[in-house]
Amino acid sequence: MRTFVLLALLILAVAPVADADTTYSYTSGAFAVVSGIYTPDDRIRGYFTVADNFVPEPYVLRDFTAGVVAYSFTDGHQTLTQANSTGRFSLSLFVGVDEYAFWGVAITNPEIVSAPPFCPEACVHSFISTYQYGDRDDFGVLNSSSFGWSVAGVPSPPETRGTRGVWTVTVPEPSALVLTALGLTGLAGLAASRAWVTRAPRNSRASSRSSSAP
Repeated sequence: MRTFVLLALLILAVAPVADADTTYSYTSGAFAVVSGIYTPDDRIRGYFTVADNFVPEPYVLRDFTAGVVAYSFTDGHQTLTQANSTGRFSLSLFVGVDEYAFWGVAITNPEIVSAPPFCPEACVHSFISTYQYGDRDDFGVLNSSSFGWSVAGVPSPPETRGTRGVWTVTVPEPSALVLTALGLTGLAGLAASRAWVTRAPRNSRASSRSSSAP
């Protein structure tokens, strides 16, 4: 039984380090402005995963760092990940706001050192971006003739107006190690209770014999 308990304690000590990543997922509204192969049904979908100790800087675009352990975003015609993209991954947070609903993400050509311009027609490089600066701007661009984009949250021309996207967060669930530790603790308790039940009748019989002796 001591082995079960010691092993359970060891697992519980290691478990918090094993599973601490958090995943933020985004689904934009449909693009309001489309060109080329893009359609009004296209939109941005994707996620990025950060380590537990990752802290973003408010409205400072930062390169892909060790704090961001994975990302994948698609606009329906291109899917950019850390495995297949040579672009720069930037993560930002709206000034003065610490709620994850205000995340900004841009996967752009390394030559672009800030958020992409408002006019996809002028872009010769493909990129995907969504960012918040008063309004929510979503861009999916393959080249200067194929793109989709929209603006939501502030007054804008009707032809560019879209609906605001939604961010969600996946809170880490208890790791398999924690569940294993709980299982081992339960086994230890079960073993202890069975041992007590087994000894109890013997002790009872011994007590009975002692009391009946002359």
